[in-house]
Amino acid sequence: MEAIGAEWSEVDVEQRLWTIPQERTKAGEPHVVYLSERVLQLLEGQRGLDKRWLFPSPMLDGKLLSNMAMLTLLDRMDAGQRTMVHGLCRATFSTWACETNAARPDVIEACLAHRESDKVKAAYNRAQSAAERRALLAAWAEYPTGNASSNVIPIAKRA
Repeated sequence: MEAIGAEWSEVDVEQRLWTIPQERTKAGEPHVVYLSERVLQLLEGQRGLDKRWLFPSPMLDGKLLSNMAMLTLLDRMDAGQRTMVHGLCRATFSTWACETNAARPDVIEACLAHRESDKVKAAYNRAQSAAERRALLAAWAEYPTGNASSNVIPIAKRA
């Protein structure tokens, strides 16, 4: 999971961006994540815990949090046999975004770093949809608090 291996050098707080390098993405291409205000607040709480890692291990100085930490959490929640962290996070986001019509399908897929399956469309469409991705991820960051609807403009109501 890209978040566990996130490094401070990948985060541009001023531009509100996290750029995951191509070596750590399934597609083999850099992936830009637009950081919401809430995410920046959470990251600020992580500052000073480690010089390199955003999510360092609390037990192993200078090491990043292991994948086992999240799997252990799922097991403690009695969910470890029903889901995996990666699938749970991505499926929850995709389902929420689609069910609420929070964004166009290609914007949702871009947030998930999915490649366009239509080869012709992939060859010609270079759109980054930055503003839409930023708005979608801001709404997603607020979803757990119940405030997401104020940030989402359903597709049907967009001009």
